[in-house]
Formats: sequence, structure tokens, C-alpha cells
Amino acid sequence: MTWLIQSLVTIGSLTNVYLMGSTNRKVRRWGCVLGAANQPGWVYLMLDTQQYIIACLCAVYFILWVHGFINNKRIADKKEGE
Repeated sequence: MTWLIQSLVTIGSLTNVYLMGSTNRKVRRWGCVLGAANQPGWVYLMLDTQQYIIACLCAVYFILWVHGFINNKRIADKKEGE
């Protein structure tokens, strides 16, 4: 089971980094969504290997992904209103 979660986390992480590199704000927003959605897999893997501090760091990353999503949405909404 761990290999499956590692594969999903790897694919999700690579995809979200690719999306975050886009010049399109809406695409970057989906990179943030995918990054946040990827965090439970990271938490599972870190708890499974008893890396508790890094598991806590995953919670911080989740908050930062949500923050990035909100910022990209605000900027996109602001641009559409101009």
C-alpha cells in the first residue's frame, strides 16, 4: 500500500509544481488545489515512518496551499473586474 501512496504523492507533487509554473492564474490556482489535496498522502507517509515533525509541517504546507489558492483567485477576480 505504501508504494501506491508514494506513487500518488510523487505524481501529484510533480503535477502541482508544473501547474504552479504556469503564467495563467487559473491554472496556478489548480496547482494550489492539487498541492493541498496531496497533503494527506504526505501525512500518511510521514506518520507511517514516524517522522512526526515533518507530518506537522504538512499541516503548515496545507495552510500555505490554501493561502496560494485564495490569492490566485483574488488576483484573477480583480483582473476580470478591470
